[in-house]
Amino acid sequence: MRVVLAAFIVLLAATAAHAQGTVLERGNRNEVFVVAVSPSSTKWHLSRVPVAGNRVRALQTAENAAIRECGSGCVVLLRFGPEPACMVLAHGAPGWGGAFAASPEEARSQALADCRVRNQSCRIQSAAYCYR
Repeated sequence: MRVVLAAFIVLLAATAAHAQGTVLERGNRNEVFVVAVSPSSTKWHLSRVPVAGNRVRALQTAENAAIRECGSGCVVLLRFGPEPACMVLAHGAPGWGGAFAASPEEARSQALADCRVRNQSCRIQSAAYCYR
């Protein structure tokens, strides 16, 4: 019984850590990233596309993919890369904020600040996705 209880506590702690902003490291220094969000819900999608020599074309491709995968009514919130960065999203009433920065802490702080410019009751909505 103690082993089962200990395993359950570890699982709860891991779930809470992820919800509070676990940093996910991904590596490819030659990609661009675009985040599309739904203004009317908490739905969002991150699209990543290799630059392959043409950053403008890669961004256009990533924008189209992010909006398509996010769904009807979604709009682009963030574009970043291929430089290393951490991305975080915040959601409030009635909409979104987001940021990318050199560290997860900076990105969280800036995402909340961006959200609070246009919204109330802002909270971090995503883990910090760091691409190095």
